[in-house]
Amino acid sequence: MDEFGKPIKVGALVLARWKRAPKYYNARVESIDYENNTCHLRYLDGDHDPCVPGSHIRMPQTMEDYFDDMIMTKRKAPDEIPLMDNPDKYYTLQEVVEHASNQSLVAILHWLNTIPDCPYPLRMEEFNYKYDENHKIVNATTGQRFHWAGQAHYDSLGDVVLEYIQQQLKEKYNLQELLLPNDPESQKLHRTRRVNIFHSPDLLTAKRICWLIQGSGPIRPGQWARALCINESLDIGAMFKYVEAAQARGYAVVILNPNGGLVEPSAQEEYDKYRQLRAEYFASRLKQARGSSEGVNPEETKNVAPTSLEPHPSYFRESMLQIPTKSPDSNDIDHVKLKEIILRAVGPEMSPGKRYFILDQRKDHRINQSTAESKPHRHISTKSASSGKLAPKIAIPGHGDRETHTCTVYEELISKAQATEHTIIAQGAGGYSVLSLLKKHHTTLLPVLRSIAFTDSVHEIDEETPAGVVKFLQTNAVNWVASLGALDAPEHLHRGLRNSGCVHVSAGTKLHEYTPGSAFEAVWRFIDSRSIDNPNGVEYPIPEMKPPVVFKRKSYCNQS
Repeated sequence: MDEFGKPIKVGALVLARWKRAPKYYNARVESIDYENNTCHLRYLDGDHDPCVPGSHIRMPQTMEDYFDDMIMTKRKAPDEIPLMDNPDKYYTLQEVVEHASNQSLVAILHWLNTIPDCPYPLRMEEFNYKYDENHKIVNATTGQRFHWAGQAHYDSLGDVVLEYIQQQLKEKYNLQELLLPNDPESQKLHRTRRVNIFHSPDLLTAKRICWLIQGSGPIRPGQWARALCINESLDIGAMFKYVEAAQARGYAVVILNPNGGLVEPSAQEEYDKYRQLRAEYFASRLKQARGSSEGVNPEETKNVAPTSLEPHPSYFRESMLQIPTKSPDSNDIDHVKLKEIILRAVGPEMSPGKRYFILDQRKDHRINQSTAESKPHRHISTKSASSGKLAPKIAIPGHGDRETHTCTVYEELISKAQATEHTIIAQGAGGYSVLSLLKKHHTTLLPVLRSIAFTDSVHEIDEETPAGVVKFLQTNAVNWVASLGALDAPEHLHRGLRNSGCVHVSAGTKLHEYTPGSAFEAVWRFIDSRSIDNPNGVEYPIPEMKPPVVFKRKSYCNQS
């Protein structure tokens, strides 16, 4: 009996408390011990509890309520629905489509429509996502925010978002992309063997230059944090606001790429193969659309350039997923039709893209297991065929690590500029890049450097740091750190006993990745105050530097 006295049966779908926690979770009854009135339950995430008292179990009022609660309220599905009757789930796809309401079924369908049908996506439309007027990524059909659909799906969407951001840098902000190294021999290399940076066309002739340097990880030029570009907005996750502010003040902009200097040995092969398989996929779709007897002109897809393939928009979405555009709670939507669409979409007729992103990637397989063809993957290191170990990455000459990259860009490009005023904005590990640059080139850079704005940087000065650099950091650099304090509130030098050499103030957020977006106004107020041309008389007095916090271990020795 459950807590309300209702009988419990083996196989029943129930709500139960996990380890006697107050919250209830979705589960299925595996077995019942009638003598002790306990049940063996299997929960949604696969965990088992062999001894759950009946008083901690609730029978749902209806199966529709059960699945609606799971899909619409707890958000455990649609990403957790048992596609193709996945045996890893404790309930079946047939149970979902039979009992869930129209609202839940439409939610599942809209989620499925964000999973590309092509297993080699390169465009935002293929994910049925777009950026709205608030620069947030939303479902193009429903306007709802991004919904998790697996790591492979997330990584592929992240690649597409990066392409979108960098395209905006070129088209909206008029920045030029430069591949490095840029000598005649290197220009013959594939783009995967070079590092891309972005800069204003007048970089070498401008009077003022603003440098933007991101932190570590998978982020590339134009991004402060990839996750925020997907889960929050471009205003926080991308560099657009900083580029706009710099250009409005007459700065030429240069965006470095300190994380792009190490590449996989097979990067070029995978880059080309990915696009070739994409071309072949759309060629097959074109052949199906015309009829198998007509065939396809090989020239239509032969040697397709990475950015020239523009298949018809209808090829992005399988016809079986043309979902009714009416309100999800509309009574006019045919429940039988919705069930049919779902069962076809995730059944034997599942498209290659959905099969990979939903099923194969969970098993660490590649597309089309029935063939020997494997899907090029840009997010994992290739393994050596002989040893089975991860093959070492290849360092691009002059750009193998972030410090080397920063110095190379300065030596080969920025140092040749005529600018008499430079300002640097560096986030996270970008602080290491700046400090290593100053140690090496302080004699030429310090005379033209007006300010450095760090956001949650973890750099550290030491005995090798030149005295001129130390003095400059004390008066012309601020580090906005992640903190619970209000924006610009003075902070102790934290991060253990590191001495960054500059004052620490709060970024107004406790999360590292949010610091550039949160501290935006304060950063530019500080930069304006240090600028040669400060017509508005903006002031940003450097607060007194608080000493490092030293934690003393309490002694329990006998003091007598």
